[in-house]
Amino acid sequence: VAFTRGPSSGLIGAPGPYTLMVTDANGANLRQLTTGSEVSYGTTWMPDGNHLLYTVPSRDAISIHNMDIYTGETNLLFDINYNGTVAISPDGKRVAFEEMLPLDKYGLFVANLDGSNRKLLADGDPYIVTVPAWSPDGQWVIASVHDPDANKTPNPILALIHVDTCQIIPLPN
Repeated sequence: VAFTRGPSSGLIGAPGPYTLMVTDANGANLRQLTTGSEVSYGTTWMPDGNHLLYTVPSRDAISIHNMDIYTGETNLLFDINYNGTVAISPDGKRVAFEEMLPLDKYGLFVANLDGSNRKLLADGDPYIVTVPAWSPDGQWVIASVHDPDANKTPNPILALIHVDTCQIIPLPN
C-alpha cells in the first residue's frame, strides 16, 4: 500500500513536508520513500508493482515523477499545470490526467509516459471531467462528468471515452 503522509500538524493543505510511504497490506514494514520539503502526492502504481508515479507541485507546474520503490531511483516524466488525478494505462505506456484549460475549465488528456503525443480527450466545456481511470484493455478511460452550474443539483455521471477516437458514452444511473 502506498500513501501520502501529511504534515505533523495533521491539517490537510498545511505547509509540508508531505512524504510518500509504503507498507505491506497488513501495516507491517512501513517505509518512507521521500524526504525533504517537497510536497509529494502519490498517484498510482505502475503495472510492474515496483514503481510509483507521484506528483510534486511547484510555483509554475506540477511535475510527474516515477520512482522505483526498492532503489529510490526517480525520473521526472513531464510537467502539467494541475494537481489532479493521474492514471497509468494497463501496459504502463500512457497516462491519463487532468489539466486546466483557459477560463478555468478542466481538460482530460492522455499522453505517452514521457509526456509526448499529448491528446485532449474532453475539453470540459461546459462540463467538468475529472478522475480518470483506464479500462483493463487500455482502449477506454472512464471519468466523472458533472455540470458546474451552481443552480443545478450536483449530479455527476460516469462516461467512457475511447482514447483513440474520443467517442464518449455516458453511463446512465
